[in-house]
Amino acid sequence: MSQYSTSLRTQHYEPSSHIANKMTTFRLDKNSLYMPNMRIINLGYFTDADDQTPSQLAGHYGCIQRISLMDGAKTLSTLRNANVWLSFENQLGDNQHKLNVLSPQCQAAIGYILRPDDKVDYPPPPAGSALSNGSASEVLTSTLDLRRVFPVLNQMSSGVDTALFTQLRVEIEYVVDPAAVGLSDKSKSVTIQEPTLLADMVVDPTLAAAMRKAQPSVVAFYEIENDVLVVPTQTGTNDDTPIVQSTTSTLNGFDNKVVGRVAIAKLTTDRDDNYDTNARRAYGAFSSRNYHREVLQIRKNGQNMFPSSGISNDGYKLQLLHDAWGNVCIPPFGAAAGVGLANPQGFSNDSGTPPTDVTDKQANRIGASDYYGFSVEDRVNQLSLTFQRDCTTTNIATYNWSNNGITMFVFGEVRKSIVIKGGSYECVYA
Repeated sequence: MSQYSTSLRTQHYEPSSHIANKMTTFRLDKNSLYMPNMRIINLGYFTDADDQTPSQLAGHYGCIQRISLMDGAKTLSTLRNANVWLSFENQLGDNQHKLNVLSPQCQAAIGYILRPDDKVDYPPPPAGSALSNGSASEVLTSTLDLRRVFPVLNQMSSGVDTALFTQLRVEIEYVVDPAAVGLSDKSKSVTIQEPTLLADMVVDPTLAAAMRKAQPSVVAFYEIENDVLVVPTQTGTNDDTPIVQSTTSTLNGFDNKVVGRVAIAKLTTDRDDNYDTNARRAYGAFSSRNYHREVLQIRKNGQNMFPSSGISNDGYKLQLLHDAWGNVCIPPFGAAAGVGLANPQGFSNDSGTPPTDVTDKQANRIGASDYYGFSVEDRVNQLSLTFQRDCTTTNIATYNWSNNGITMFVFGEVRKSIVIKGGSYECVYA
């Protein structure tokens, strides 16, 4: 830490351009050396009502549609559908860190608390996280460590050198649809707060020279890329006979790339499914639902990745997710199709379940944190996905979303490298 008084200086960068509710751009100084721990502060939004809260999973990150690290016309790193990725990535790690560190940092409400009566409580939103009523001066904002969205920064231990990256900038593209950001009331409007970029500049010339000398010729990293597919709405039956729906799609976004770990989020295509009239249900736009008797099979380079028909068991699904991504902070029954009775209108055993305000009703966050995760660790020539579910019609209108369209976001780690030679560089796939 003594470096900050002698060798480093924290630079505050206001946007070089800020197009209201659309885009923010930051430009860094030329011929400078920065530490890789760059971060965005004052990130967030306010509304026209002061009783609103951000999405419990995404927090203020819910407004980030895309974020890019650019050098002139070259893209060093970019993350599309950043809000969906961050809503998943926010849940990686242990429960206490989510409750006490991450949730206040991004104004989310991740984690859970075990009560003496065997119930599970979800944490309330961080104190003061209710959004301000039309006043930017009152906004409670968030901080985003850019190493979370630009994995290349994690590999730049020798610093980010703008003598090499001569036109370095950070671009943020926003979404302001209240249902898309997961606002607690989708009838309210959203206004983006103008953020600030913090970057630690190396001001000691001796240290800067040593770091530049230690710069490797190849910086290898895993970029987070994604592809999107849609499972269409399927009309169910009014009796006990399910309609089996099967959808197969080719994921062209990973062709001819070395792919590491994969994570899949299943979001409802119609965002109104996430609301009771205007009031948010579960995690709003970032609810990843467990659908009735769903099965997933991945076909890589002409061969099935999973035995038999694929991943059809919730326990096996969670095992694969943990093996690939480590600890995931999902509350009890968050990845289950339901608990208790076969239909979602009640419990037969409510031990370990979240409390609800309505007697004999299943909490709407049950089955709303369900993800697929697995490792590919291979070069992909072709990747395809087959998803299957059973569709029926219940007598509870609130739960008929289970037959509605699904937008599946498939995120994968893709191996890339920055190759440096003779004062210039090239960004290439491995």
